[in-house]
Amino acid sequence: MNIVFLDAETLGSDSDLAPIASLGRLTVYGRTAPEETCERIGRADIVITNKVIIDRQVMDRAPCLRLICVAATGMNNVDLSCAQQRGIEVRNVAGYSTESVVQLTFSHVLYLVCQHRYYDSYAKSAWK
Repeated sequence: MNIVFLDAETLGSDSDLAPIASLGRLTVYGRTAPEETCERIGRADIVITNKVIIDRQVMDRAPCLRLICVAATGMNNVDLSCAQQRGIEVRNVAGYSTESVVQLTFSHVLYLVCQHRYYDSYAKSAWK
């Protein structure tokens, strides 16, 4: 099974891809320009992408493609209707960072409700 990761640099430098490599022949690219996409996934069974666009033109040139994995929650970089027509599965990272998003949202709500900006500015101006 040929697995191609098109933009691994978008995940950071501490990602362990060994579990993915154990599933087949993994080819990892740090970044992929739009004009490189078709060539890089031409023989791939599985493509992993974060930001690289996988549209109809790209899928036309990837006859072996069976699965597109999006290393994020959003899937707006994949032509989902084309993939469905061709029987190509598309999966994303469901639930990714859900707890941290909730935590950040509540911290912003508390910041606004409790008027932290006002008190922060007041304290800084009063005790220069």
